[in-house]
Amino acid sequence: MKYTIFIYITFFSFFNAIYSQNELSFENTLKNIWAKTYDINSEGTGLGNATLGYSSGVNNTEGVYNVFIGSYSGYNNTFGSVNVYLGSYSGYGNLEGKKNVFIGYKSGYYEKGSNKLYISNSATKRPLIYGDFVKTLLKVNGTLVVEDLLKLKPKKEAPEYPSEGTIYMDKKTKELKVYNGKTWKTIMFKE
Repeated sequence: MKYTIFIYITFFSFFNAIYSQNELSFENTLKNIWAKTYDINSEGTGLGNATLGYSSGVNNTEGVYNVFIGSYSGYNNTFGSVNVYLGSYSGYGNLEGKKNVFIGYKSGYYEKGSNKLYISNSATKRPLIYGDFVKTLLKVNGTLVVEDLLKLKPKKEAPEYPSEGTIYMDKKTKELKVYNGKTWKTIMFKE
């Protein structure tokens, strides 16, 4: 026998405890938070999933160890595993992605892949912060302000596949270099 626990929480409301053969739920009239402690889709084989929010992870059948927080977060996930989606509609369209981290309202909404990082507050394909865990890539789509210190680890060799604007610290010459699209140039500082 599989038991389901639903918890709905809101301010200024009453809780009604309802128990049936397969369900124990605490409800209120607004149903703001929906917490589940079982495989999201009881007909599936997934396990270790945690959801909080109306219809979050509702279509998960085989995904394991996912965390979906926010209404409709991970809504279409069926096979994806080890994802963390924080925010309503986060990861909404990702069916099979693995090891994604989406933070913010509708973050990663269109993303179909795996090992991605999105920090955003809308369903954009160009989030404020984007990452790819496999490529060890972190991209800021906007201005990055570093208040105190930015430290570049010196490299023995120039990056193999630079793009225009790539900067690195040359370990041998102790110079800062920038790629102009054709060649590396030393950044000169006035004293």
